[in-house]
Amino acid sequence: MSQDAQSAPRPKDAEHIDLIETYFDANAKDWSDLYSSAKRVNDLVLADRKNASVRHLAKHVGEGSYVLDVGCGAGMTAIDLMRLGCRVHGVDISSKMLDHARENFEQAGFDPKRWELSCAGLFGAELESESFDAIAGLGFLQYQDDEAAALRELYRVLKPGGTLVITGPTQRKFANWLGMARYYYALRRRVSRLLKPKPKAPPQPASKPVEGGSEEVLHVISTHAYSYGRFRRLLSDAGFEVTSCKGHGYVNFEIIGRRIGSRGELFLHRAFTAVAKVLPIGRWANDLIFVARKR
Repeated sequence: MSQDAQSAPRPKDAEHIDLIETYFDANAKDWSDLYSSAKRVNDLVLADRKNASVRHLAKHVGEGSYVLDVGCGAGMTAIDLMRLGCRVHGVDISSKMLDHARENFEQAGFDPKRWELSCAGLFGAELESESFDAIAGLGFLQYQDDEAAALRELYRVLKPGGTLVITGPTQRKFANWLGMARYYYALRRRVSRLLKPKPKAPPQPASKPVEGGSEEVLHVISTHAYSYGRFRRLLSDAGFEVTSCKGHGYVNFEIIGRRIGSRGELFLHRAFTAVAKVLPIGRWANDLIFVARKR
């Protein structure tokens, strides 16, 4: 590792890192299958988020470009990048996810010289400074204990003029009624207790996963959510010049989600996506897709 590399995560972060690794190891197959055999509206939206991000990268990379896919998972973004002629270095903390990535690369027939995989966190991957033409960071930043340090590390390994495409979940979104859903649930619980006190119910099984695993675990390990302004400031403070931002996805609607079903949710996703083309509502989508450049 070069001398100007960021330090490794602090010991107090080890429990959080272990939880992330355990979650993605346990759900690796679901994540690998997500893009090819979507089972829920959320799967379709995540696949489209990947496609939109690759379209942004395609404007800046080409034959022979060297791209870092940080938090690469099962390698589906990397496959699209290799189809553009890029060489890809995928980094992920989950060994099971990387097993699926290798299998997917081999099934796609890519020359092993075109790709490399590192089972490590960002700071443990020993990446050389200014070695990548572009970086893809889809669904990566929200799991980092220190977002600012992670972005500085991405800045360090990116070549001057290189492009970063990075996503993160929005803090207030239409799906959670701009953050008001939690107050609705709290009020409903309080009214229920006042009207009809009930004995404590036995623990219930985890609800259907949002992204290939338990909602409860996913909520614990995904420790950050973003407003447009805070995400932009984090990138700017790390040295990046933001060139564009777009909101993406309108799914997992709280309060009404179970009542409207998959068809209703798909209708709302498409309706809000259409409205976002003419009105600036993207900052309240499920995710923000930022494109930034190293100055």
